[in-house]
Amino acid sequence: MGTPSHENQAQLDARVEDKWRDATNRLKHYTYKHYYWLPMKVRGADLDDLVSEAIVDTLRGKRIRPPDVNLVTFLTHVIDSKVSHLLDKEKKVVPLEDVSPARLVTPVDSPYAIRPEEKERQESFRRMCERLRELVDGDEDLRRIVDLRLAKPDLKAREIARELGMTPDELRNALKRLSRRAKELWEEWKNVYGR
Repeated sequence: MGTPSHENQAQLDARVEDKWRDATNRLKHYTYKHYYWLPMKVRGADLDDLVSEAIVDTLRGKRIRPPDVNLVTFLTHVIDSKVSHLLDKEKKVVPLEDVSPARLVTPVDSPYAIRPEEKERQESFRRMCERLRELVDGDEDLRRIVDLRLAKPDLKAREIARELGMTPDELRNALKRLSRRAKELWEEWKNVYGR
């Protein structure tokens, strides 16, 4: 197999560039969706810099992507790791009340800005989160689970248990207690969000 012609190399370079551009855009979407609150909690945190650092770390080999893992999936885990390290450095927990629509500082022309039709739904979500916190008041395990799920909604049960230092059985029992306490709230949640 010989070396690619200049024209073929240009096409290959264009495809690689398109792939990275797409990965960067998808990673930015993920980062802004999940960590829009980070600049409010960590002084000097910039979401675009976080995305760039994740990509540079991967390209330079500081973060090694397994060959069977999708590039964007891997990069989202790099972002999660970087955010975790930033928060560990700051030793701060993100209170729900600090993540309210009024405190968001997204430029109006940004694709991540809250559209007017979403504000009511977002306010409804905030009220439901407050009610959920009231339901678990006094139960430290449930409060920690709720706080973690609100901050990181994509975590699986084993990841929650690991982050909270609980055994799977302890987590399962706590989730049963939470389910009993919040049964009416879950029904209302399903009516509003369809899940």
